[in-house]
Amino acid sequence: KAGVNRPHRTFLQRLSNHQPVPRSSPSRSRKEAFLSGCFRFEKMLAQKVGDSGAREVLERLDGMTTKLAIGQKIDNYIQKNGGEYADWYIGIATNPRDRLFCDHNVNEKGDAWIFRDSGSVSAARDIERHFIALGCSGGEGGGSDQTHYVYAYKMTDHTQQ
Repeated sequence: KAGVNRPHRTFLQRLSNHQPVPRSSPSRSRKEAFLSGCFRFEKMLAQKVGDSGAREVLERLDGMTTKLAIGQKIDNYIQKNGGEYADWYIGIATNPRDRLFCDHNVNEKGDAWIFRDSGSVSAARDIERHFIALGCSGGEGGGSDQTHYVYAYKMTDHTQQ
């Protein structure tokens, strides 16, 4: 399989203790095969570390997946709308619409902007830090312990940082 090295594939096969479903399997869709694999993984994990340990691991994985997915969505949006990170501002807010359209003077119709709910203040701060490291404008340390939205907008002559 392209993109998956042999040792990794072997590890995953041992972990789930089953043979992978072929991609062209007529009896199962990719989504069904994926969900079935997830269920088997969760069941195996619960047997190895107990129900509470499995829940903790799955919650951490879910949090990492959420951060990665939000980061990817924001990155895709930046690339689609003028992909130079230096032209973009990234921030976190409790009320992203108010922050974007009132505080930063972003035009709701016409300007490029995006926001997503990261689910936690730590995830929001991690995503913000990531994009600042890539070259976006912004400042760490804003928000409060209730802040969990990440927002970005393309800076223009009328926007205010």
